[in-house]
Amino acid sequence: MADGPSASPGTLTYIPMPVTVQAPLGLTEVSPGKFVGLQAGTTFVVTSQGKVSPFCQIPATEVVRSAKAVQAVNGRLYGSAGASQGGQNVSFNFSFDLSCNSQTYPTNPFTPILSIPTPDGSLFGTYYGVPTANAFVRMALDGTVTVLHSFTTQEGAPAGLLVLAVDGDFYGISGSFSKPAGSSSSVYRATPQGDLKILATYAEGIVQTNVGSGEALIQASNGKLYGASFSGQSPGRLYLRVVPRWQGLQGAV
Repeated sequence: MADGPSASPGTLTYIPMPVTVQAPLGLTEVSPGKFVGLQAGTTFVVTSQGKVSPFCQIPATEVVRSAKAVQAVNGRLYGSAGASQGGQNVSFNFSFDLSCNSQTYPTNPFTPILSIPTPDGSLFGTYYGVPTANAFVRMALDGTVTVLHSFTTQEGAPAGLLVLAVDGDFYGISGSFSKPAGSSSSVYRATPQGDLKILATYAEGIVQTNVGSGEALIQASNGKLYGASFSGQSPGRLYLRVVPRWQGLQGAV
């Protein structure tokens, strides 16, 4: 096993986690060479040299719903979680700073999975819940959630995290689970104001069933958006290529 700083290009380096880190999630780089990761009830810090140490306690006693924390312009890291309170499961958004001062935000009925911070202090994300509560939302730094668009039955439910493309719009994947023979998925575009349009629909299904599981699409250096996910009806994976609006096309595969 190679050491982190001396590893040659292409070398995969494994960093042993302490017993206190049992279910690590995605990392967020908070400063050069320093990363913060989430797990239920707490966070941890990893350095580029491979040092792992406990960090802040967060009030998520059951599950962290975010794939990773999102650092906003105020320096705080935001996420979403669930906990058991009084025998009932509740969900909420939370934030903490690098001094471990944490705060929770009651966001019923929407507890969004946040994925995109913007320079104006907004955080954008999606909420995946019952069929009548799937939404594209914006959250302010004080935890105030604004629903920008509610997904219709035809538009499906958001799956996977959003990506903010260079054209200034958000792109993501939504899924419909109403077909008896399987599922179908759509690629959608949403403006910061909440205008949402379905660009393409795939009958075979490319659904990521966990909205917080990771990015559904990424933007490559050529400006195109790519994604991969399991097919609902055939083995293997389906690969997408979506051309953002700024290149003059509404969508292509």
